[in-house]
Amino acid sequence: MEPEDLPHDLLCPISGAMFKDPVFLVPSGQTYDRDSITEWFATRVPHLDPLTNTILVEHQLVVNWDKRSAVQRFLDDHPNYVPDSWANRHM
Repeated sequence: MEPEDLPHDLLCPISGAMFKDPVFLVPSGQTYDRDSITEWFATRVPHLDPLTNTILVEHQLVVNWDKRSAVQRFLDDHPNYVPDSWANRHM
């Protein structure tokens, strides 16, 4: 499957890869993959929201269960597909 064939709403806006552990960034409500947003914060001070460039005083992360379910449905519908950067199909 080509990257342009993947549902855009299932891709992390930082990495461009399919969400493996999608989380809400509480102050902004944006969803990112946990590894991507954690790395983003580790390399940038002040902490900015990657999509809005808003300075964040806090950056609490909460699992986005709806997005996680959508990724799992996509994987169920495409049983031979392993997303780029994933070692296997397990979330």
